[in-house]
This record gives sequence, structure tokens and C-alpha cells, in this order.
Amino acid sequence: MARILLIDDDPDFCDLLSTYLSSQGFEVDTLHGGKEALERLADPDADRPDAVCLDLMMPAPNGLDVLTRLRTSENWIPLLILTANTDETERIVSLEVGADDFVAKTASPRELAARLKALVRRARPDMSERQNDSEKPVRIEELMLVPSERRADLDGTSVSLTSTEFGVLHYLMRHAGTAIRKEDLSVAALGRSLSPYDRALDVHVSHIRKKLSVHPNWQDRIQAVRGVGYQLLVSG
Repeated sequence: MARILLIDDDPDFCDLLSTYLSSQGFEVDTLHGGKEALERLADPDADRPDAVCLDLMMPAPNGLDVLTRLRTSENWIPLLILTANTDETERIVSLEVGADDFVAKTASPRELAARLKALVRRARPDMSERQNDSEKPVRIEELMLVPSERRADLDGTSVSLTSTEFGVLHYLMRHAGTAIRKEDLSVAALGRSLSPYDRALDVHVSHIRKKLSVHPNWQDRIQAVRGVGYQLLVSG
């Protein structure tokens, strides 16, 4: 059973959402403030959630502050943002800071549950019904990914990736040398179809490029293919 930490300053909303998520097989803990959320996630003796569902619009520290501090401390728990704001800028900023995905508060609880299941499944392949070849370690030159440990090593140096970034890079590596449609990459790595003007995938790819560019052989290895999507180049 996956454990979800729901952080929202509206107790009634938390109660309703917790009831639904529990009916979908989640174990849900709730907190109502950013300060207590940071304390809970920093406590080594507290139960570690499999994913965090975080409301952006909370009193200080707000959701973005919490997200920033978590990612600065390299706490890479899978994290989904809840937002009541329809402004795309807020969502893009959240992804830039390190959120794995976002869901509008107007979305149905069913959609939220589906997104959380996809997020946990990507982060915890051992929780799937069975493992397959896609969970085997994959190596391309200096870069190796170990899905069972969600670990990425580049020439012997660990690369810190969010759960979604790991999923995107893993899919591109498994299909190295092939142009992958954005739609296919989004479904495989984000667990959802692209919506119009959805830039989430582009933001994640940009983060991956930046993190890999520290190695001279991995600069510009992920290239955009016009009219298609992205391709991981292979040498030779």
C-alpha cells in the first residue's frame, strides 16, 4: 500500500480527499501547514511517504517555499502539486523548482488518484504487480540507470533526478537513437497524455539536459526533433 502525505491548509478538503484516496488503496497522512510539513519530512524517524501531494496556496511557508526547500535539500520524494490557480506561469515555476507533476484543484479526485498511482509506480517499481525487462539496469557509455534503485550514475558520479526526470531519461535511453513522439514520451514517463500548450515534458527534458551537461560527452545528447519530439543521440 502506497503512503501519501497530503499537505493542504483546508481541513475539510483534506478530509474529503483522504476519504477518496483511502478508498483507492492509499494510506493517507495529512498536514495543514508548510512548517510542520518540512519538519515531518526532515524527521528521520517519521514514516517516509511514497509521494507528497502539496497545495501551493498556503500561508507562509507556502507550497512553493516548501517545494524549494525540499529540492534544495535533495529530498527527492515524488511530489505532485495541487493548484487552484489557472495561470500557467505558476505551474511552470513549480516544475522548474522540481515538482514531478501538477493537478488543478478543479480536477476530479479520480484524476488525482490516477496521477498519484502513476507517480508512485514510476518511483517504486517494486510496488508494481511484476517487474519486467524495463526494470533492468541500462547503460549507454558513461551513463547508467538502475530502475530498481531509482539511481543514475554518470561516469561514476551520482546524478540527482526527480522521479519524473528519471522516467523520461529511462525511456529515452531504452529507445536511444530513435525519435520519440512527445505524446508517447508523456504517456510512458508522466503517466498521462499531453494537453494543449502543456509544457511539463519540455521542462523536465530541459532539467535533464542541464544535469547531464556537466559531462563533456553528454552535452546536447538529447535533441528536439522538429514535428516529432525528442531523441537521445548515440555515438558512432
